[in-house]
Amino acid sequence: MALVQWKQIDGDLSGSRVLTGSLEISGSLTVDSLVANTGVTFDNNLRVGGDLTVDGDTFINSTNLLVKDKFILLNSGSADPDEGGLIIDEGNKAGHAFVFDSNTSRFGLTGSLAAGATSVTPDAFIPAVVDENSGHTDKTEYQKPGNIKIDSSGEVWIYVE
Repeated sequence: MALVQWKQIDGDLSGSRVLTGSLEISGSLTVDSLVANTGVTFDNNLRVGGDLTVDGDTFINSTNLLVKDKFILLNSGSADPDEGGLIIDEGNKAGHAFVFDSNTSRFGLTGSLAAGATSVTPDAFIPAVVDENSGHTDKTEYQKPGNIKIDSSGEVWIYVE
């Protein structure tokens, strides 16, 4: 790590400051109204060793997003956490979507959903397959029209009502 010589600066830090090398902060750093109108830009990598909390909208401008987590929790901060999904933007921030419909407790597909939508009515549902030979249990939650059950004897059932 390069050493940087600093001197105490009293008063206003407005204007440009250039740092060549590394900066290590052992306390906290608050950036507020000093750059509120212009934002902060990092022209190289930025590594955050702890949690990163973003209040407001977050935009990730990336070619491919790589996520190490096995599970992604969607809708966790919503005021009404009941429906959600993934939308493929086909222009104008709308497109085909894979969604969860809380009215039917089913996953579905829709051909056109806006990114700002707060509810959804799927065009089609994704069928569930309950295979008792694989250890699945035929729960009421999955006994819905279009879903499939394979019982322990190998018979195939399709729920119609």
